[in-house]
Amino acid sequence: MLDKVEEINAIIIGANGGIGQALNANLATRPNCKNIVSFDRANFPTYDITKPETFVPEFAKWQQEGRKFNLAIIATGALIIDGAPPERRFAELDANNMANHFALNAIGPAMMIQQLLPLMSRYDPAAIAALSARVGSIEDNQLGGWVSYRAAKSALNQIVRTASIEWKRRNQESALLAIHPGTVDTKLTQDYAHPKKVSAQVAAEKIMQTILKAKPQMSGGFYDNEGQKIPY
Repeated sequence: MLDKVEEINAIIIGANGGIGQALNANLATRPNCKNIVSFDRANFPTYDITKPETFVPEFAKWQQEGRKFNLAIIATGALIIDGAPPERRFAELDANNMANHFALNAIGPAMMIQQLLPLMSRYDPAAIAALSARVGSIEDNQLGGWVSYRAAKSALNQIVRTASIEWKRRNQESALLAIHPGTVDTKLTQDYAHPKKVSAQVAAEKIMQTILKAKPQMSGGFYDNEGQKIPY
């Protein structure tokens, strides 16, 4: 879809993270990408995805100005928050930690999608992608553990699905996706070994290929970085 458009105007939320930086660099190499807004603390110092009041006014201003994008990527998320590692068993569940995960991994992206939708192209091909995680798949969960992170990412997938239905009523050429980036060698995964861990640059290329080739019928789906559908 977006791989065929003449001009991409993109915004990357969390562009200063490991994957966000790689996505930014990847997009910058594409001839049809004319503009990239890096929405992160480096460029917007007061921004905090867990506090809508730090970004809603900026997006409201852009909406009043008539600013438009046809690509948005929400590249935020955390596995460890305030030093609390993912739970190995249910006995370790902590209410505050769980609330923090929902604030960062689900509620924040939901509020960001709410603000992004009015800024997206109305009739032309457009895509929004939110980075999720395979462990957010309920059907695929065979190991248990990581309750807060799993549950928050599952919630994110539902948020993406619900928003996609509403967006499609406004733009039939739209695709709103939840994407598992793979196990990427970033700060988020530095304490966790994985035989298939890849660099942020490799992950970014795969993610971009999945997003740019996404069709409207994929909207609301949960995909890996190869474009293969993951069960909810």
